[in-house]
Parts: sequence; structure tokens; C-alpha cells
Amino acid sequence: MLSVSEAQAVVLNHASVLSPVQSAVSVDLLGQVLAEDIASDLDMPPFDKSLMDGFAIRSADLPQGHATLSIIEEVTAGQTPHRVLEAMQATRIMTGAPIPVGADAVVMIERTKLVRDRL
Repeated sequence: MLSVSEAQAVVLNHASVLSPVQSAVSVDLLGQVLAEDIASDLDMPPFDKSLMDGFAIRSADLPQGHATLSIIEEVTAGQTPHRVLEAMQATRIMTGAPIPVGADAVVMIERTKLVRDRL
């Protein structure tokens, strides 16, 4: 049996670099690999979005890493936040949804606990 480094050496000894080929963009290029990096001249989507389900918050409201915040709205992917996040508030947010104005962090849903209103 070959070690990992021996197996890598065998593969590299039988591999060769392919020369780049220029081609017009078409469906025939599916499965091909770019020969060089490309960069977009615009951001897409054109807003900061949540990368997880959770709560958009102001990190300054959690100096010890935990706090009880008021949920002011829920924003799903495809929706736009309608309210600015203020002190001690949170917005329930889904993956891909725009982060509301005032928020600078998203806490994943698995790290939160819903607390009912205390009367």
C-alpha cells in the first residue's frame, strides 16, 4: 500500500499542465476550468446579506456575549427590512435576506433562546 505522499508523487509524475485555450462563452464550456482569476466590477447582491438563519443584532448590545433583545420584525430572503435596528433590538433574519440598517452582526438561530414576554 502506498503512503499519501507516495500516491501524490505518482499522480504528479503522470500529470501535465494544459495550455490555456481561448473560447467564446457558451454552454460547451460547462465543466471547464478558468486558466486565470477573474473579478467582477460590481457586487452581487448589492447589499449585505445574512449567511445564516438567526437574528440581526448590534454587537454593542452584547458586551458579555448575551442579552435579552426585543424582536422588531422578521425578514426572509426576497424581502427588505422595513425598520432600523436600535439599541436592545433584534431582527429575525433568514439566509440570504438583507441585513437591516443598524445591525452589524448575525447570531445563528442555534445559539439563541426565545424568551416569552414577561408580564
